[in-house]
Amino acid sequence: MIGLAIASISINSGITNWWWLQVAITVSYYAIPTMLVYALYKGRDIPFQWMFLVFGAFFVVCGTTHVIQLWYIWFPESLVSEFMKAITAFVAGSSVLLLLTLMPFALALPSPAKLEAANLALENEIAERRKAEAALAELAEVLEERVIARTEKLSRANASLSKEFSNGKKLKKRCKNQKLN
Repeated sequence: MIGLAIASISINSGITNWWWLQVAITVSYYAIPTMLVYALYKGRDIPFQWMFLVFGAFFVVCGTTHVIQLWYIWFPESLVSEFMKAITAFVAGSSVLLLLTLMPFALALPSPAKLEAANLALENEIAERRKAEAALAELAEVLEERVIARTEKLSRANASLSKEFSNGKKLKKRCKNQKLN
């Protein structure tokens, strides 16, 4: 690779002919935002998605700057290169400012270890609640059985009292009838 770099120096013009580096850099700059967009597409719950898009724009602009540098090899008097550098500076500065405003929020996000600990605590709490629910359901069943048993006992007592009351009425009626006779 070093031999290729040395061989690409143009002795006739006195200018290094490193255009292939510009191509390699451009491809890399365009590959990064492609991967960022893919990550956003696959991971829909990624926080601060807009910052990924800002970084993607930054890389696209940087890659375009290198494309313009290639253009500048053949058309050196073009102002397109300077204009693209100004756009790159604007996007880079905006990215820095946006990242500065985002940093406190990003640093406030809980770490994976904290999230794991919170999930474990929640799972333990869920298990305890399920045990408590099972115990309450068992207690409710026992109470329901007691209510049913007492209701049956009261029904039998009520039937017995009704029978005695009915028998008492009959006796009273007989006694009355016998007194009248």
